[in-house]
Amino acid sequence: MKVIPDFPPQKKVLRSLRGGVATAAEHNAGNTASNFTSWTTNPAVAENFALRPNGLGVVMEVTVPTSSTVASPNIKDVMINGVKTNEAEVLMPGTVRGASVKTVNKN
Repeated sequence: MKVIPDFPPQKKVLRSLRGGVATAAEHNAGNTASNFTSWTTNPAVAENFALRPNGLGVVMEVTVPTSSTVASPNIKDVMINGVKTNEAEVLMPGTVRGASVKTVNKN
């Protein structure tokens, strides 16, 4: 989830990767200098990340075949409304095109 405050809603966008040689496991552990971008299959998790740190951000959504994703170690949890929830992370290699964008605001 990449947060872009004040991004125009409902625009089709692409999500570019940072680039690097980190593996999927290293990416999951925090070294995002990789050929992956992180996504989640759980909309509540996406919104949780989008609202950090100032309560305003965007949720990007794209539908892709499972075969175009890379398995994530998926070992991290987040707290959502006081409930420990798995991030449900999936990794996608390369640039992701055609995502829809929805602005989210905590207020």
